[in-house]
Amino acid sequence: MASEKEYWEILPQAGLGQLKFGDPKAAVDALEDIYGAVTRQASDRIPDSTLQDTLAQFGSDLSDEEKQALLALYAESGPDASSITEVRGDHGLVLRYEQIDWWKSLCQLLIARPTWTERRCSCFRRRTCLQ
Repeated sequence: MASEKEYWEILPQAGLGQLKFGDPKAAVDALEDIYGAVTRQASDRIPDSTLQDTLAQFGSDLSDEEKQALLALYAESGPDASSITEVRGDHGLVLRYEQIDWWKSLCQLLIARPTWTERRCSCFRRRTCLQ
């Protein structure tokens, strides 16, 4: 059985403890007893109606052309419906899953849980790796 340190050890360009970049969601779910159950999950894609409402409410200084350009930019380069972020447990572990292509997946660890080494706190904020 691994120690607490091994579960939360940052592995540069590899992952966090037993979590590896590119792991499918099912593999992460299998480690629920270590990293916690999903407490919140949401799509990263902002619905078009929310974007329209936001521009209507706060975009008074923008021209109609600028508003349309923003909407077009988000449609082109914003996250798609496959991009999902979840929070696990109550320790600040945030995972992002995104289907890049039918054969590639992207998993980002967004971790706010501090790890203690030699009495110094090192916090791993964001690491991205393509499989």
